[in-house]
Amino acid sequence: MHASAHHTPQTDLTHYDGEYYDHRRMYSLALQARFVARLAPRTVLEIGPGRGVTAAIVHTLTGARVVTLDVDPTLRPGVIGSVLALPLADRAVDVSTCFQMLEHLPFECFTPALVEMRRATGNAAVISLPDCTLALTLRIGPLNPRRDGIVVVRTLQPAGWALRRFKTVPNGAGHYWEIGRKGTPLSVVRRAIAAAGWRIESETRPAENAYHRFFVLR
Repeated sequence: MHASAHHTPQTDLTHYDGEYYDHRRMYSLALQARFVARLAPRTVLEIGPGRGVTAAIVHTLTGARVVTLDVDPTLRPGVIGSVLALPLADRAVDVSTCFQMLEHLPFECFTPALVEMRRATGNAAVISLPDCTLALTLRIGPLNPRRDGIVVVRTLQPAGWALRRFKTVPNGAGHYWEIGRKGTPLSVVRRAIAAAGWRIESETRPAENAYHRFFVLR
């Protein structure tokens, strides 16, 4: 649901062109589906489905009924609506998901959006957010290319170059905020999640795409 608080879509189908689905994003899509599949849901809500790639993968892996939602009818979501006022009953779905979307809303909408997701969700939520802080990746493993061994990603410090690059709000990608920008360090984002009534069950920053930070919420 790439939209502002005024429900105006920031993007259209051209946003999801061939360059959008590069190898790093495709890895993130696989992680999205993997996190959801581990929860063994029967029903899944995906807010901001793009071209529906993740929804298709999740349905294939789990057999779950996936409901897609967006404010933009040109993206052909199953339900047209806003994450700030989901047109769903309480606990309507087992798992709700929102990948690389909530940063398209002003940060003051972040907690209210998560509160609304919690109302409509019976079990868990999986979200991902952009993280512009510097990351150090350490990979130690056997020579066997089929095994990763130990892979560790650690955040070093706020990335000054990233803060300058994204200083315009919203920026060229339509992001109002990102983890690591001034005013929204990771600690503030975590507190906002807790304020919405969610508990962070797991948090992952993958080495293959450290720009995306994943949260599994209960």
